[in-house]
Amino acid sequence: EVADFIKEIDSDSTGTFDYASLVALLERHWKPPADADQVIEAFKIFDPDGTGTISSSEMRTVMTNLGEKLTSEEVNAMLKEADPSNTGKINYAEFVQNMQQQTIKIN
Repeated sequence: EVADFIKEIDSDSTGTFDYASLVALLERHWKPPADADQVIEAFKIFDPDGTGTISSSEMRTVMTNLGEKLTSEEVNAMLKEADPSNTGKINYAEFVQNMQQQTIKIN
């Protein structure tokens, strides 16, 4: 994918590009991250009963097969964070809010 971006931004193969080309590339390809409400709405797809929770196994399936695929180690760490009591159920709204707060602290 990076090679495709390089070809796109350096179409004349000179090995250089200008700021305007970089900005144009970013405008075409960069998507802002989803906000917390959008992520919660996406989780609701896996919660047909409307309980506000999904199983740890469903979370593992989602995280390893959809969107940016995570490694097993990354999923294990995320599940530990999402279900610290190891109940097998994840309150996805709380999980998303906690992840958002951690992201804000990092940034």
